[in-house]
Amino acid sequence: MDERIAREEAALPTPQPDADGLIPWAGGECPVPNMSRVDVVHRNGDIFSDRFAGYAQAKTWTHDDHPRDIIAYRAHQGY
Repeated sequence: MDERIAREEAALPTPQPDADGLIPWAGGECPVPNMSRVDVVHRNGDIFSDRFAGYAQAKTWTHDDHPRDIIAYRAHQGY
């Protein structure tokens, strides 16, 4: 990766969680370690709780203007 791009990305503000603890997501590489337990919100409003980050279709949480794009996430609070 270009060093300039890396510096610019590092300078971006960290998204802050909302009142429900959800962190907005604009797409890109999965923001949590592989196999972390998370809750995710899809663009179409579906919410999935206690999923494992990094499962086959979510290694990269890209945005393709698809109803299943992940638009927010939070660390799972169960167990």
